[in-house]
Amino acid sequence: MTHPSDNPEIGDALALLEEAERDFPSQGSADGISEAFDALNDILACDEPDAATTQYIGNLKYAHCRRIAIRLADVDKRDFEVWYHYVVLLLVKMKPEIERMRAEHPDLGQLYDRCLGRHGASLKMAAQPLGPDT
Repeated sequence: MTHPSDNPEIGDALALLEEAERDFPSQGSADGISEAFDALNDILACDEPDAATTQYIGNLKYAHCRRIAIRLADVDKRDFEVWYHYVVLLLVKMKPEIERMRAEHPDLGQLYDRCLGRHGASLKMAAQPLGPDT
């Protein structure tokens, strides 16, 4: 039996995540994380992975989401462009992981909220899906 990380696509995504973490904080880091999440989501959607692989990918995504949410406080608030890339990543691409984090670790959810508050509630509003009357 092989480990899910032996899958070359998962291995490539993991390598992207590790490189992005080393380059944190930077726009390239946020882009690398986004690319890795796209690859992992494609595996889940297209490859019909077994339960162990699905759980491994879910845990991998959740762990990196938590790290970013925690490290968001380290991003210089004056560097809006870099900060914004991480926030969009968290609000859009990592939304299920953020919701899980809020439920399991309310203290991290509060830290994340404080980091979002740096640039106002408009970011939260921008992340809301458009309704039928908008």
